[in-house]
Amino acid sequence: MGMAKSRIGSRLLAGAAMAAALTTASVAVVGVPAAMAVPYNCSVGGSGNVGWVICTGGTGSYQAVVSCDVWLGRDYTRTGAWEAVGSGWRSTAACNSSEGAYNRRFNAFGPL
Repeated sequence: MGMAKSRIGSRLLAGAAMAAALTTASVAVVGVPAAMAVPYNCSVGGSGNVGWVICTGGTGSYQAVVSCDVWLGRDYTRTGAWEAVGSGWRSTAACNSSEGAYNRRFNAFGPL
């Protein structure tokens, strides 16, 4: 009986070690492409009530975001359309014409 218990115990330990190795390997493999997939080399600009962004490197999509200044009121946020990296299109976000845009920035999304 002593041998049967030790064989089962060693099989369980070997199985646990294999599962741990596979989990560690899959985390490393998944983590690398995700980090390289996001948009980069992005330019942000705008004036008045408009903000825009265009990204030329990486993969995925980007979206312009602006905060809108409402005089004597509650400020709000506007977002532009999602554009694909390499499309050559600017994503543009605009506040109402009587309000100014500030904090021009962008959201980025890359495939995992």
